[in-house]
Amino acid sequence: MTNIVSIHRGADRQGGATTPGLENREAHYRLFFETARDAILTICAGEVVDSNPAALRLFECSASELAGPFPERFSPRYQPDGRLSAEAARKRIALALGGSSQLFPWRHQRRDGQPVETEVSLNRVDSNDTPMLQAVIRDVTHRTHSEESIRAGEMRFRGLFDAMVEGVAIHQMVYGPDGHAEDYIIEEVNPAFERIIGLSKEKVVGGRSTAVFGTDTPPYLEIYSQVAETGRATTFESHFVPMGRHFSISVFAHGPGRFATVFSDITDAKQAAAELARNKVYLEILLGKRDLQLAETGEQLKNEIDQRLAAEASLKESEQRYRSVFEHAGSGMVILESDMTISLANAVVERITGYSRLEIEGKMKGLDFLVPEDARQIQAQRLQRLRGEAVPDEYECRLQTKAGEIRHILLKIGVMAGTDKAVGSLMDITQRKAAEAAMTQSEGNYRSLFENAGAPTMILEADMTIAMINPRFEKFFGFPKNEVEGRMSWTRMVHPDDVERMKTYHRERRRPGGKAPREYDCRFVDRSGGVRHIHLKVGMLPDGCRSIGSLIDLTDHVQAEEALRRSQAQLTDIIDATEGYIYTVNADFRIGFMNKALMDSIGRDATGEHCYRALHERDKPCSECVNERVLQGETVKQENQRSADGRWLHSIHSPLFDARGVVTGKQVLALDITERKLAEEAIQEKEAGLQKENQRLRTNMKDRYRFGNLIGKSPAMQKVYDLILKAAGTGANTIVYGESGTGKELAARAIHDMGDRRDKAFVPVNCGAIPEHLLESEFFGYKKGAFTGATSDKRGFLDIADGGTLFLDEVGEIGLGMQVKLLRAIEGGGFIPVGGRGPRTPDVRIIAATNRNLAERVATGAMREDFYYRIHVIPIDLPPLRERKEDLPLLVEHFLKTLGNGETVPPVTGRMLEKFSHYHWPGNVRELQNVLSRYITLKQVDFQCPPATPVATVAAKPVLDTAFEPGSKDLKQAVEAFEKAVILRTLDAECWQKARAATLLGIHRKTLFTKMRQYNLAEN
Repeated sequence: MTNIVSIHRGADRQGGATTPGLENREAHYRLFFETARDAILTICAGEVVDSNPAALRLFECSASELAGPFPERFSPRYQPDGRLSAEAARKRIALALGGSSQLFPWRHQRRDGQPVETEVSLNRVDSNDTPMLQAVIRDVTHRTHSEESIRAGEMRFRGLFDAMVEGVAIHQMVYGPDGHAEDYIIEEVNPAFERIIGLSKEKVVGGRSTAVFGTDTPPYLEIYSQVAETGRATTFESHFVPMGRHFSISVFAHGPGRFATVFSDITDAKQAAAELARNKVYLEILLGKRDLQLAETGEQLKNEIDQRLAAEASLKESEQRYRSVFEHAGSGMVILESDMTISLANAVVERITGYSRLEIEGKMKGLDFLVPEDARQIQAQRLQRLRGEAVPDEYECRLQTKAGEIRHILLKIGVMAGTDKAVGSLMDITQRKAAEAAMTQSEGNYRSLFENAGAPTMILEADMTIAMINPRFEKFFGFPKNEVEGRMSWTRMVHPDDVERMKTYHRERRRPGGKAPREYDCRFVDRSGGVRHIHLKVGMLPDGCRSIGSLIDLTDHVQAEEALRRSQAQLTDIIDATEGYIYTVNADFRIGFMNKALMDSIGRDATGEHCYRALHERDKPCSECVNERVLQGETVKQENQRSADGRWLHSIHSPLFDARGVVTGKQVLALDITERKLAEEAIQEKEAGLQKENQRLRTNMKDRYRFGNLIGKSPAMQKVYDLILKAAGTGANTIVYGESGTGKELAARAIHDMGDRRDKAFVPVNCGAIPEHLLESEFFGYKKGAFTGATSDKRGFLDIADGGTLFLDEVGEIGLGMQVKLLRAIEGGGFIPVGGRGPRTPDVRIIAATNRNLAERVATGAMREDFYYRIHVIPIDLPPLRERKEDLPLLVEHFLKTLGNGETVPPVTGRMLEKFSHYHWPGNVRELQNVLSRYITLKQVDFQCPPATPVATVAAKPVLDTAFEPGSKDLKQAVEAFEKAVILRTLDAECWQKARAATLLGIHRKTLFTKMRQYNLAEN
């Protein structure tokens, strides 16, 4: 946009006055700069040259104090990532000056040394001849500290969760269509839960209870759903049948529809108590029987004594088992006498209190460990229990260890049935209490941050109700707290067009794996009905249900952007409506503006790139560039071809002036004249081609019975002459088809002699006569020492034919490997001589010749398809001599002259010519030359095969050996007999040369073989 404005400024300046509209827009931009909430600095050559009031407030200094080198003076030595500030700043500034916008966190400091956490946006601004940087700095100190505090709180909670000795699990209720709870999902468990339940975390988390614990699980669902809905905690004992274990389960709410369970394994205590009860009853029975049986006989007494001894042994064994359970209990266990003296304590009590059992048992009372205040409270409740009053049997109290350390414990006291003794259980909950205190303090800190946050902030419930707002939110939207908190849905404040989108984000944010952005733009409506453009940042609280949203007012910014877009759209419409391409370039060849037509033409927006690279795909300025002339104030018109796509442009280059009248760059208007250029070139090329062809025609029209060394005036040869003329007029590769002896090399030489390469070499190569292993060295040459016997350098066929024509006779005999290498050389990729290093790229025209069907060789894989199409550009078919027998007199006359060497030769009689005309000439013109040579030498005419029956004679004879009589054969048999006779006579006439017979019959060779097998035809 800067360049567009400068264009119009230059135009207005030339007109003599500045447009009022531009002055108003510049005033608007300056007003936005002055009133922006974020700090904005303009940096030129590494120094601050302009700053807005928000920057002065952020750094707490005046504009003159802020001016100067930046940002080293206002940065600590090191940044949060440990990098030196100066080093990091230079790197960021260099990237921004290169056109790459930067957005990064940065730690600044005020004049008093107070650190400020900021977010910096660094962008290049081209102004006149000097690139400048604009830095937008946003103070994010409060946001950074808040995020760090939240992360620290989460880490503390996770550490406490994992370290608890009780098994803890967090669950989510699953409700059916009728709204009643039907199951629950296990969301999280701690390591103690895995150990107690005996199931790994991977098998538990994310699963339903019925899938994890099985269908035999006791009906806990009602208890859990009541706790999740009412929020009232409860504790109960349960026997988990699949594991055969007893648990004490504490349940408490953990948010709407969610609850947590704390498992304590009490199996060992249950088993010990049951065993004690059984032993006591059994002992009482034994004692009663002893009193009743004192009068029995000695034998009975002996039995009684034996039974008693057995009972005592059983009791002793039971006591030992009880003792083992007592010792290995997870909690501290003590047995209290009636006077509260501790008669027995386990190892856990020693670990918790720091006293040894020798110091405890029989010497200390149960309340001696407790802090006096807590001991008095428990003693009072114990007296209430003795009076029959209802008091809790579980207490949270403080215990003082032997070392004087205060520890929090959970104390539970139970009376042993039938005795005056009691059992006490101690569980160390010091860590839990510390964590609760830390969380309480953290909550207070968060609350303070929330209330004092500089941005309007709100906390949302899962049902979209606004749970809390801070004073800044209240002031921003005009809604008082008592009307909002717990009463108003946030959708009431959202613009109707944005409600559905934000509802979707709200639901996705609470769904496991849901995809909702953390930051996005939307519109809110304040109490007075005004629409506010907001940038909203949303995060989830640890409970997984509530979210917190922080708002930044973008209303002024959005309105300014809309005004700028409207202005730019009007200008862009005008420019895009202009025919042709429009762009601006500064003195450094960088593009400042492009219209849509130019972007569409090159396929991208190349603003900021060098014009010679973006428009012409060159690494340096074009040699024909007129920048220097335009920068001196000259308007230049020119026509040139764009390198990127080869299109021709007619362009007008005019200078661009700044407000001082200095030329800062140029504006280019270019029209595409490619079609006109192509039409002109086509006309010129056609004219040149016609002139060449006309010249050749004038040269050869007087002697059309002879073309070069080719002899013949038959229509078939006249067609060949026309093709040779056309091939000679172009440099395209040509292939000559024909049977052996038809003069393929003569045709190739005629094309060369009449073409533009006639002054260069014509190099014939018989590809079938060169061994496969010598092809590469013959075609490409070799260097001295490349292999044994290479005593000197040798040039290959391609080097010898450089600038001329390479004639590849019997091209179908070249192997596949050599075809690849030749193809690369033909296509301009060049070749490397054997033993050489540098590549060579000769200019060679290829004329090939063959008597094979190359299309069939491609189909069978004997020839590469790409090689075939490279040489098969202009095909020329030379007819066999049997198809142009009207040329025999000319050919006979020509050979008699050349073979006689001026001497008198025997005359060729009419009978001999008739004999020649009846012969099928399988060796074509070469065979005719040999026959005439023998005739001159031996004075007799002989052929390789017997002469064929004259056509007239064959036609005069009936084809069938016997006349066809109606009724003797059906039509199919008659046709087959006729076909067999025709094939047999043709084979005889061609000396059983099957390829020539198939050609005369007008069928494929394979078809002829099939019919020969069908009719049992074989050569005798």
